Amino acid sequence: MAPKISILIPVYNAEKYVSKCLDSLLKQTFTDFEIICLNDGSSDNSFDVCQLFARQDKRIRALTQKNAGVARTRNRLVDEAQAQYIAFVDADDWVEPTYVEKLYQKAQETGADITKCFFKEFDTVSQKFTPPQCSSFFYSAPKGNVVDKVKHGYYDSVVWGKLWRIDFLRENNLRFLEGHVAEDVAWVSLGFGFANQIVLVEEELYIYRKGVAGAITSNQINVTFDKLRNVVFLGEELKKRNLLDKEIISFLLKILVWNICNLRKLPKQIQQAHADTLCHEIETIKNWIPSVGFWKRIRFNLWVFLAGDPPSRRFYFWSKIFR
Repeated sequence: MAPKISILIPVYNAEKYVSKCLDSLLKQTFTDFEIICLNDGSSDNSFDVCQLFARQDKRIRALTQKNAGVARTRNRLVDEAQAQYIAFVDADDWVEPTYVEKLYQKAQETGADITKCFFKEFDTVSQKFTPPQCSSFFYSAPKGNVVDKVKHGYYDSVVWGKLWRIDFLRENNLRFLEGHVAEDVAWVSLGFGFANQIVLVEEELYIYRKGVAGAITSNQINVTFDKLRNVVFLGEELKKRNLLDKEIISFLLKILVWNICNLRKLPKQIQQAHADTLCHEIETIKNWIPSVGFWKRIRFNLWVFLAGDPPSRRFYFWSKIFR
């Protein structure tokens, strides 16, 4: 008989932390779940730790693969899931004992496609809890139209701390953009946009560990460029599904210009190395501009005209003016 929940853990060089993660899951007050750990070609002993836990508890499956990146790893984990719901937990994080129970109970009561909770932030360097660095959108559940839901998803773009109904994910063919990090930006935004109902458990049940040396999100160059790519991917996916209306386009164009401004802080050689990719993304978003309102169309066309091609000073100067 299939478990109620599949807890999905992408594992990459997390030998120091994955034991605490798994311990916290095995102490859950709700027990009808499976845990799938997928080792993504770690160079440390992460997989050995996962195998040890799997030998001790039959609910745990320890899988491994050659390094394929976090997005492909998450896609495979979703494909491996056997339950009615999935929950992502990162290998360097951990959860409170009632995490699974309270999310599942709320999902069952409401029939929601997505059930989310609050989180606490733990600083690895200081070994102290710190106030979470997140938007006010994180503390609410959208109740409006697709535009409102996509905005909430963008500002709450972490896959963890949530319970996802798996039939909903498969019906909407939600897949992570492979080959890039910041993969949750588009995935969560699309998920929120398609969801019929998103509900909130107003408790801090997930603990996010920040400041981990070597973590994927610690490479700001990858994150900065790939966040931009994921926003463009989000727009193209919404376009395919006939959901790219002028309000969403205006929102996406605004955050794209903000993201482009962040690129100016990177070393010149890095900017130059990514210039072709950036030009391709800009050509894509130019196709969205005719669909926005009259004045916004003038504004964005003026930005395109004045900015020119990246990565010149002129390009970043006008992007900063128009952000």
